[in-house]
Amino acid sequence: IQVQYKDQVASFTTDSKSGKEFLNYTCKHFHQNPNRSRLQVVTNSEQKIYINSHDDMNTQIKNYDLLMLKYIGPQFNYQSVFLFEYIGPIVLWIILNKHLLSANSIAWLLHYTKRVLETLFVHKFSNDTMPLKNLFRNCAYYWGFAAWNAVSATKSCSSTCNSLFLVLFLILEAMNFYTHVVLKNLRPSGERTYANPQNFCFKTVACPNYGFEVACWVVFSLYSKTIASWAFTVCGFAQINQWAAQKRYRYKKLFGDEGKKKWKIVVGW
Repeated sequence: IQVQYKDQVASFTTDSKSGKEFLNYTCKHFHQNPNRSRLQVVTNSEQKIYINSHDDMNTQIKNYDLLMLKYIGPQFNYQSVFLFEYIGPIVLWIILNKHLLSANSIAWLLHYTKRVLETLFVHKFSNDTMPLKNLFRNCAYYWGFAAWNAVSATKSCSSTCNSLFLVLFLILEAMNFYTHVVLKNLRPSGERTYANPQNFCFKTVACPNYGFEVACWVVFSLYSKTIASWAFTVCGFAQINQWAAQKRYRYKKLFGDEGKKKWKIVVGW
């Protein structure tokens, strides 16, 4: 296959090479840093297709004959970005919140502890790295809202109200966790290929995990009754809605009629 870098073009063999091995091979030829480079398939469509570092090259390029080596700038480990994002809100809440035994504190800390554990043991990431700038942007978002919510949170509800809130919040968290496990089990160990989930809520909704996530924060905001909690919920929904649209489009492109999902996040949306 041919690989283009700027105005240079060279031919390479792909026999018995993974995407990562082939990237290292081409970067060595063009004197580039493989940690800051990515191979993109050149197609006639607007969709960007990148070479997966873990899959066999021959299966990824069987319908293509030209790749482009692209410089993608400084990178940071994908999993580590998530850990920084989620550990920050735990630490900031503990430091800034005055009611650590309140129901909203318990919900907040359990939510982000769950996210940390999912990052370590459940999630399988399609890419090894993301741009370094995303680390600062994402941490600013999560840490900023964490600090605002921590100082805004109050302890003013009956024991019955506290119990109902925590039970509902934990049920939604459990459903969110279950959808993540479903997605995890779609990918065999060591593989990063996309699969079309069909069980549970995935039959009609592209991203039910996002639906349960939003529902958690709506419940949290109804209980907290603060501007900070509602601002976090609204901003989170706006971002999640965009991601869900992209994933629904991907299902349709990859799996045709079998991948069509009627709704993005919940039935009706």
